[in-house]
Amino acid sequence: MESTPAANPTLKQSVEPAPVEVTPDVARVDAVNRMAIDSSANWFYWIAALSVINSFITMSGSHWNFIFGLTFTKVVDALATQYKVTGLAAVLCIVLNALAILTFAILGYLARRCNMWAFIVGLVLCVMDALLILLAFNILALAFHAYLIFQIVLGIQALRRHQKAASE
Repeated sequence: MESTPAANPTLKQSVEPAPVEVTPDVARVDAVNRMAIDSSANWFYWIAALSVINSFITMSGSHWNFIFGLTFTKVVDALATQYKVTGLAAVLCIVLNALAILTFAILGYLARRCNMWAFIVGLVLCVMDALLILLAFNILALAFHAYLIFQIVLGIQALRRHQKAASE
């Protein structure tokens, strides 16, 4: 005697649903990673722009500036103002500031194009800039640098996820 549902009406067919494979929406995940990468890379642009503003504020003779921006450029500006540098020394101060600011702008550009090394170099430079803050012990500037470093680390993590997804 057969033990099929057709042969035996009391025997019920046990039907289990096939396992459903759930895969994340790759395009959505990649878009989220790209947004995180761009958001993190944009911090390099903000630092460059605010450092320019801080330098102009200092050159105008004002005694205030934003806590945001590079401490390196603030130190160069403060030394130039304190010692009233002129001539070649003033040009050197401007060149040092311009190099620092351009470096961060270029790092922002390259980081937005998913260059991991740009994030890492930017992270190292931000840590070094934060170490300069310890000389003056400006707690707000130090907190800002800690937040900036955190944002760059988030960008590095997002870029790693993006690169991993692209290689699969």
